[in-house]
Amino acid sequence: MKKKKRKVFGKKIHRKRRQASVFLIWKILLILATFAPLVYGGYTLYDSVYLSEMFLLRKIRVQGQKRLKQSDIQKILHLPSEQHIFDINMRKMVNRLLAHPYVKKAHMTRTLPDTLDVSLEERMPYLIFLYGGHHYEVDEEGYIMRMMNDYREGEEPLVKGIEYLEEKLVVGQRSSSLKMLKALEVLQTFFLSDVAIFLKIKTVDISNIKQVALITRNNIKIYMGGSDFQKKLKALSVILHKKKASIQTASYVDLRFGGVIVRPRKR
Repeated sequence: MKKKKRKVFGKKIHRKRRQASVFLIWKILLILATFAPLVYGGYTLYDSVYLSEMFLLRKIRVQGQKRLKQSDIQKILHLPSEQHIFDINMRKMVNRLLAHPYVKKAHMTRTLPDTLDVSLEERMPYLIFLYGGHHYEVDEEGYIMRMMNDYREGEEPLVKGIEYLEEKLVVGQRSSSLKMLKALEVLQTFFLSDVAIFLKIKTVDISNIKQVALITRNNIKIYMGGSDFQKKLKALSVILHKKKASIQTASYVDLRFGGVIVRPRKR
């Protein structure tokens, strides 16, 4: 009797296992039936998009460049002309652009099917720094844009009087020199003042950061001292509005002692 019960019980277990196996097979077939079209569709999409020649890079469009040429941008990016547009590492390309001394900001987007759009903001020369017999082009934030082998006097003021700097000037890096920062401070204050309407600066003498002097294009020397530039230039602005002619014929203007001293030229 016991033997018969064991036999029946064994058949039930076998039947349940077989049912479970059949259910598992149907479950797998259902999953395959559901996802197979998706897999096939994904492969078809990959085959039509990724392997399509339609998405090979053929154009690079640049906006915002002033000094850099289209050929310069292409050289910096160093991209094969028919590289697949989705293979391009955008962050890496932007970093390449930002590594150039002229580039302040850069943004890049893909315009399908075959174009990269590059937007730039370039650094612009603010002053020329004379040091060690070399002229360095510097922007308003103190970044060294380039060392100039072909310097010619232009619109940017020439900063001179430097015999020693506590750092090495490196193209593409920002200078932290106290004399550089002082030159930027006095020039930025000057250009924001009304005085800039009347006088154009040719040279900044930064030999002594406590005795900064500006020389205008008509050779008027303005003694600025080492601080309170805004207050001093405001006082000079009042005099210029009242007695512009007398300033234009001055030998020098001294702002160091709380007033405005104008020394006329000798005749």
